[in-house]
Amino acid sequence: MNHRKPTLGDLDLYLAICRAGSLTKAARLRHTSQPAISAGLKRLESLLGARLIERERKTFALTPAGIRFRDYCETALRGWDDIRDGRVPERTPRAKIGFQPAVGA
Repeated sequence: MNHRKPTLGDLDLYLAICRAGSLTKAARLRHTSQPAISAGLKRLESLLGARLIERERKTFALTPAGIRFRDYCETALRGWDDIRDGRVPERTPRAKIGFQPAVGA
């Protein structure tokens, strides 16, 4: 079992592929080669143990796992942006929960 975790770069790469709609377009947008994008996607799929994208010659579709992972990537990177931009509260609010013990008859 692989214990490596995806990096922010891995998440960003996957979102670039999803947004571009093709590996070739994602490569152009990221100023890199299509084989580099393809290798990154294969590495990510191997790491996760799931196929994220179904590819044919001219078609491109996210698998159900790919859709869930895309949503996760968007949330994680949005959270990172919030932290980087100082939009995270200094202190996390806490809630206290109490209960009344029941009195037996």
